[in-house]
Amino acid sequence: GLKMGTISSILKQLTNEKLDDRDLHWRRAIILDKLLWDVFESTYKKQQPDFSTFFANSTAFIQHRYWRHMEPEAYEVKPNATQMKSYGDAVSDSYRHMDEIVGRAMRLVGENGRIIFATALSQEANTRYEHIGGKFVHRPRSFEKLFQWLGAPTPLSFEPVMTHEAWATYGSVEEAKTAEQAMENIQSNGKSIMHWRRHENRVFFCSGLISEVEADFAVRHGETGEVLPFDELFMPIGQVNNSQHNRDGCFWIPAGLDGAIVHEDKLPLEQATNKILSLFKPERARLETA
Repeated sequence: GLKMGTISSILKQLTNEKLDDRDLHWRRAIILDKLLWDVFESTYKKQQPDFSTFFANSTAFIQHRYWRHMEPEAYEVKPNATQMKSYGDAVSDSYRHMDEIVGRAMRLVGENGRIIFATALSQEANTRYEHIGGKFVHRPRSFEKLFQWLGAPTPLSFEPVMTHEAWATYGSVEEAKTAEQAMENIQSNGKSIMHWRRHENRVFFCSGLISEVEADFAVRHGETGEVLPFDELFMPIGQVNNSQHNRDGCFWIPAGLDGAIVHEDKLPLEQATNKILSLFKPERARLETA
């Protein structure tokens, strides 16, 4: 289902990254949405489903990273001119991109289709980390190398979660406990720099450092005493969490030609499914609910 317009966007993106003096790599998240939509649209046309969902996450990613640049007045630590030049329009560009996705969805379903727009959460400025210059996180360059250096057993798999976090899944609880203990081995000033928790045979882990580190920052192995530059194990992701989640989301159902109805009361999340099912034939909604 790959469209020529998407191919053109990819070529334009790669060209601009090379020729523009701004950092435009963040726009790759928008390209990913376009690729996903092409697949969705192609599948929809083939299957003609009664109900389908399309999930896009680029705006949420961009909000987390660049809300500070959209609303610098809300923060103590202000973006510099170079950063504003690169990221000042990032959030608004992502909104316009989402508008285009909605437009493509409207054209896809036609006059007889109905589109429901729903967000799980919204976002707002996050100023909790201004006292440390904003929140920065660090992702392992290689999960395998990190666990080898820690002296942890090799897991069956690593499953990345959010930016710098991941799960390690083991074949037994005993191996997971050994890996959990190994997290103590990567230390600074005698204390582990990792955050982790174990759930049965799985260990959730990430670096506990949330600020920038000096170029010569090093870590020490708690058992062997080996010293290693921090940047051999971790790479900086940059300033993140410039926005935080707000529990209020958006739930929009077109009302047709009779005009819009604004409901002042909030719809509990648990009622969203039944609300959607109620748009189908009543007997079908009862069957699905049962």
